[in-house]
Amino acid sequence: MCRESGVLLRYTEPGALCQLTAGEGSWLLISLTLFLESVTFNESAAGAGLVISESASRMKYSKKAKSLTSPDGSLRFWLPMTLGTKGFTSGRHYWEVQVGLRNDWDIGVALETVDKSDKVLVKTMNGFYSIGKMGFDYRINDSPCKTLNLCPRPRIVGVYLDYEEGRVSFYDVNEKLHIHSFIGESFTGKLFPYFYLYSGKITAYQVSGSNNHN
Repeated sequence: MCRESGVLLRYTEPGALCQLTAGEGSWLLISLTLFLESVTFNESAAGAGLVISESASRMKYSKKAKSLTSPDGSLRFWLPMTLGTKGFTSGRHYWEVQVGLRNDWDIGVALETVDKSDKVLVKTMNGFYSIGKMGFDYRINDSPCKTLNLCPRPRIVGVYLDYEEGRVSFYDVNEKLHIHSFIGESFTGKLFPYFYLYSGKITAYQVSGSNNHN
């Protein structure tokens, strides 16, 4: 359990799948929405094959997409990855992404300084804190990589970041299911929402107004 600023959040152990009761799940998601904010995809960082909408809230993968060149090669990923436009150095933040069922994707957070080359390994030791789907398999991108048994398959994933606590948690929004948490991390740099997409499309949900918890 974690209490801060009058808000109580119930956590499960890292790596544990926790099916919450209807009341618990609704209460938890309501608690998280206190930190809900919009996330947009950073076109300047987007790697090969990614096409980002004008609103920057939708992203799709296309093999026909032109490879763009960044003014600074270090800013753009070589692979079909990107970051969110806004980064965080403090506070608690929550956002939701529609990932769909047929897409291959990663979602989570990453340090601003992560390797963007084609040799990158998406692991916590390299500054990535994420889960993903490849084919029919869901996984935790860690060392070693761990399999997640998710049934039903999530359509909307919620991501919760508590910078000071060193926590990144993932939720199946529709099923009110806690999927996984990275805990006890010592964040020292700016963290950004992180995305990888190799098929299909994903949408970052937008909220009215502006929430700022930095």
